[in-house]
Amino acid sequence: PQVFGEIATLLRAEHGDDVLAHRLTEAVNELLKDNPIVLIEGLRGTAERDVFVESWNDKFLVVAVTASKVLRFERVQSRARSEDGDLSDLEKRDAREAGGGLDVIISEADITFPNESNLHELESSVTAWLNTL
Repeated sequence: PQVFGEIATLLRAEHGDDVLAHRLTEAVNELLKDNPIVLIEGLRGTAERDVFVESWNDKFLVVAVTASKVLRFERVQSRARSEDGDLSDLEKRDAREAGGGLDVIISEADITFPNESNLHELESSVTAWLNTL
């Protein structure tokens, strides 16, 4: 996570906060030719969101999946990956992403799914919502 975050930060610093979204838009347009829904995982900032809204207007929806910091840290630790670090690493990552506007993206999401329980409950909630589209 740290390496990907650093690379994304460097790209944004050099080419603008929306660089990754611009690079992704053409690939998503190709996927939309054969798929009714394309999921873009990892939206990190308002500049990226703005590119996608400009590209797809009201067909673009922001979906936030939230969990408490404590639960997120427990889940990260259960993966037992050396690169995940400790609680301070998670807090640094959260601060870096909030600086790019992730906190605004989450607060302004079109729909939010709390993920405080188990995967089955999250899948049920998301599936029920997808069936309404």
